[in-house]
Amino acid sequence: MAERGSDPRPRRRSADGERRSQPHNPVLLSLTIGIPCNTSSGFRMRFVGVDLAAQPTKTSLCILNWRATPRVEAIQRPAADECIIREAGSTVAAIGLDCPFGWPAAFVSFVQLGHSSTTCTPLTKHEADHLKYRATDRWLRKQSFPVSRKPIRPLSVAADKLGAVALRCVRLVQCLAVERGDRRTIYEVYPAASLARWMSLGGSYKKATPTSKALRRWIVDQLVEQGLDVGGFGETLVANDDDL
Repeated sequence: MAERGSDPRPRRRSADGERRSQPHNPVLLSLTIGIPCNTSSGFRMRFVGVDLAAQPTKTSLCILNWRATPRVEAIQRPAADECIIREAGSTVAAIGLDCPFGWPAAFVSFVQLGHSSTTCTPLTKHEADHLKYRATDRWLRKQSFPVSRKPIRPLSVAADKLGAVALRCVRLVQCLAVERGDRRTIYEVYPAASLARWMSLGGSYKKATPTSKALRRWIVDQLVEQGLDVGGFGETLVANDDDL
């Protein structure tokens, strides 16, 4: 019998008390971004997902070709802005960028008025929270994730290294909007929150440890089980968290 904690697969208890794996369905992608999903043979859409970092060397781009079933068409790492803009052309139905699209409104005002403000009262905890976290981030912290049973704690785009990624993201979104003619199909995505909604991982998959690698393999196995064709990229997705 395996020791406790040796099996990385997330589990949940059903009504009868038996432990069962929590499934994940790739069709949720189309539901999440509001694009109709039709599994008929004539259906075809291409999506681009980007794990954005401050530098291209840590940035990974994935192209998903969705016909009757979704299939990983390509993975590109490193990915420079020029590569992302080129791949996210008019033939792509939607783009998902794993990065904040901007800063908290309170933080923007704070910076603009910082040099001229005459306020002399200490910063309250409430004020600091609104300076560091966007309304989106604060909303996520309040959500209940019955599958993972763990709260989501987004990084602060205003007071963390994530700000360097956001600088790149803001200009990239502007360029993508020009290239595509609008920005209505350019989405900010948050994989950690999505995984928390869909499954209970019991740890982080974004580390260079055997446990994290085992979690990445489990995630890929679940995606394949639910209909995703990973093509020849299965081991690539397992080997590097940027690609997954």
